[in-house]
Amino acid sequence: MDDYFHNKSESDNTANIEMKIVFVENGFLPGGAQNVLRQFFNMVSVSDIKTSILSLRPPHRSFDESNYSGVVCYPEKRLGKFSEILYAYKYFNSEKPDVLFCTSSNVFWVVYISLFFTKLNTKIFFRYPTTPSLEMKDKNMPKMFGLLLKCTNFILLKSKRVRLIAQTEEIARDIASYYKVDARKIDVIHNPIDTDYILEKSCAESKIIIDKTALNILFLGRVRYAKGLDFLLHALELANGSGLKFVLHVVGDFDVSDPYYKMCIELIDKYKLRDSVVLYGHLENPFAEIKACDLFVLPSRREGLPNVLLECLLFGKKIVSTNCVPVIERILSCNPDYIVEFGDIGSLSSKIINHRALSSPKFGNYKPVQPEEFIRFLKGFQ
Repeated sequence: MDDYFHNKSESDNTANIEMKIVFVENGFLPGGAQNVLRQFFNMVSVSDIKTSILSLRPPHRSFDESNYSGVVCYPEKRLGKFSEILYAYKYFNSEKPDVLFCTSSNVFWVVYISLFFTKLNTKIFFRYPTTPSLEMKDKNMPKMFGLLLKCTNFILLKSKRVRLIAQTEEIARDIASYYKVDARKIDVIHNPIDTDYILEKSCAESKIIIDKTALNILFLGRVRYAKGLDFLLHALELANGSGLKFVLHVVGDFDVSDPYYKMCIELIDKYKLRDSVVLYGHLENPFAEIKACDLFVLPSRREGLPNVLLECLLFGKKIVSTNCVPVIERILSCNPDYIVEFGDIGSLSSKIINHRALSSPKFGNYKPVQPEEFIRFLKGFQ
């Protein structure tokens, strides 16, 4: 391996290796998708499959290599698109993996082009990140970008070397319908939940400041349009008028130059919520925050699969969620007490005001994938 790559650790012991898999990433940005990829990677790293993880960009400032149990590679500086393709091409030619695993559309096309020039017979497992029919309805997505994304996905998803992974049965049906892809090409692999890791991390001291005289509400996610923080702020304006004392803890990355972030700040000022809303930015250990809060609200416009709901269930937290993805009902045991229609401000506000009447939901019939299941799946396509 030349100096073009940074490696956390690398073992020379390749004896008895049945196959090689490279997980391809895009900068280790904080969020649910990255957390899922880490869990998949660590699942496979303890098996007899040789694994590595390749990021096309330098890591986000929140990246912690100690959370990854195998070889981690990334460039020392930001690359242009052509350089990303060359970077991936060199790595694939060097490692000659049997399988590439990626979870981002931006990463997918770079991987596909890079692999094309290597002439390797490597398969690509693409875990589709969202529900495509909902993704394309995003009003904040530039029309030209949306059209380009749709055309690119349509072409690449038809490739014989690509195998699609859907997070749920509902998303699999949507992909097949939206892109007119043969349903037999789509495998459903539920997201993993690393219970031991989550419970261990939750024992750390929470960084959020809990007000024991108020209802502590947690919003967990990047502050961007799809996550629907503005919807929650509208509902809290009504709750504030009811006399409810609450603190909204907003935990997640934000960009102060982003128009959506600026709009949310304007709403906080307009509704006189400055004393009731705290923005913490990204926190490395969100599990301690989940454990500390009284009520978790997921106000998203759309999601792929909100793993954070599964994590909240581990702690027996009260939850209110929008119907941002069809699987929500299965996760929350089909109980309408926990689910609101996105945009129904009155309904969301009412559930927050009457939070004492909410019970803590139990796991529905959505079962996280187990390590042995995922490893069997990978080996089945060797």
